[in-house]
Amino acid sequence: MVYFDNVMYFLAFIPAVYVIERYGMRISLFLGVTMSLIGSWIALISPPIGAKIFGQLLIDAGFPFGISCVTKFTA
Repeated sequence: MVYFDNVMYFLAFIPAVYVIERYGMRISLFLGVTMSLIGSWIALISPPIGAKIFGQLLIDAGFPFGISCVTKFTA
């Protein structure tokens, strides 16, 4: 599972930077928080392990949307 997390972080940084540049930090933060919230609900409520993994990957995909805003703000 650790390797999937790293791959998801790497793959999600590309659209995260695009969303920040195109639509702004507010939309990017909203997308990141929404993806993390939905992923948390899926991982918490669903009993099958496949759904829990999908929820965790959704959380991991939302993380770069918030982290990239910090670097854009300081720049």
